[in-house]
Amino acid sequence: MSVEKQHRRRGYAKKMIYELEKRAVQKNYRRIILETNHAWKDAIAFYHSNGYTEYAADKARIHMNKIIG
Repeated sequence: MSVEKQHRRRGYAKKMIYELEKRAVQKNYRRIILETNHAWKDAIAFYHSNGYTEYAADKARIHMNKIIG
């Protein structure tokens, strides 16, 4: 998931993640898993602020998840 740079900080990512989580709950999913790059500090902060926690990492990526159901 990504928002083009010129459209960031307008709430689009929050709306997208809310909709994705809502649809996942409707499908009876219990957890969302994602990964992002260590260098994407804003993305990591965004996911943390939306309830995602880190559960693993490797040289290139951070793996995060959130219990939703």
